[in-house]
Amino acid sequence: MSKRGNSEGSLYQSGDGWRGYVWCTRPDGTRYRKYVRGTTYDEARQNWVHLREQASRGPVSSRPRHTRNTRCSAACTSSRI
Repeated sequence: MSKRGNSEGSLYQSGDGWRGYVWCTRPDGTRYRKYVRGTTYDEARQNWVHLREQASRGPVSSRPRHTRNTRCSAACTSSRI
């Protein structure tokens, strides 16, 4: 593998393949890392490039995150009589 290009330092090897991240901006202006993964370097890079293009166009939508407390409270309220 040759030397990495600009901003490709955010692609790295992990235990289950390759992983990468892109800094994204939420609609309220806060920045966060969004992660992609792939079983091969090329697959992870392809996912990473796609996400980077989305991030450059504007805010990237993300799936709703569930914390332990929201899952627990949802399960507890649904099982009550």
